[in-house]
Parts: sequence; C-alpha cells; structure tokens
Amino acid sequence: MSVSRTTRPDLDRPGTGQGLPFGMSLDLIVNDPEVVQELSQFEEGDPREKFALQALKIGVLALKQARGQIDADVLRAEGKELLLGLQSKLDTHSQLVKAAVDAELKQYFDPESGRLHERLQRLVQQDGELEQLLQKHLGQQDSELVKTLAAHLGPESPLLRHLDPEET
Repeated sequence: MSVSRTTRPDLDRPGTGQGLPFGMSLDLIVNDPEVVQELSQFEEGDPREKFALQALKIGVLALKQARGQIDADVLRAEGKELLLGLQSKLDTHSQLVKAAVDAELKQYFDPESGRLHERLQRLVQQDGELEQLLQKHLGQQDSELVKTLAAHLGPESPLLRHLDPEET
C-alpha cells in the first residue's frame, strides 16, 4: 500500500476539538495483494469505502496499541536498569557499613589493643580497681561490710540486745 497524495485536513467542518480536523481527505493507491483481495470483496463505492475506513481505524488502533507495548517494554527495561543500579548502590553501601561496624567493633573487642581488653585489665590486675573496691567493702576492719554487720549483729545491735538474757 502506498500513499499517492498527502492528507488535507477539512478545517471548515464543525465539531473539530482541540485543533483536530473533523474529517480529512485521503487518496490512496493500494498495491498490497492481501489488502487488494480483501477490498475487492466489497462493491465499489460506499460499501468498500466503509470497509476501508473500518480497516484503517482498526490498523491505527493496533499500531497505537503496539506502540504502547513498545513503551511498556521500554519502561520495563528502564525499571530493570534502575533496580540494578539501586542494587549496586545498596551492595556498595552495605559493604561500607560492614567495614565501619567491623572497625568500630575492633576498637572495643580486639584482644591485643581493644578498649574492652584494656578496661578489663585495669579491673582485674593486681591492685586493680576491682581489688580495691572489694578491699574497701569487704577486707579491712573499717570496711563497709564490717560496719554493716556490726550495726546489725554487733554488741550494740538491737538483735543482740534482744537475745541477751540479762537485757530481758
């Protein structure tokens, strides 16, 4: 099928919306054998013209639909590319976060130089903070434990006074 003449919009007719013509004149020379065979089945004149217009409309709608499918394919491909890019960025970010967390944890938990190791050493070493704390509360004559026990069980405590046979 080939077009022998360009289209000419019929702008004089009423009912044209948004700058589109109401009708358009189109002269065609049809040379596709399948189309010629199909058109030949209709009487020349109005029946053939109606069929040709119907076929043209169906063809235009099919082409619009095909373009829509192509657009959907393009969108699908672009979406896939965006997702791949996002996945790549997330993978990179995940690696950076893991490296940062590993470095931070190493600062605290490294057995050789970690802060936790240093702190535990200060607590448990000879004359360390834990030993000093225990000595203060448990080990000496004036420790907190001795004072507490003396207050509750010592010679001047209410319990011993209550149990003393001479005090009754």
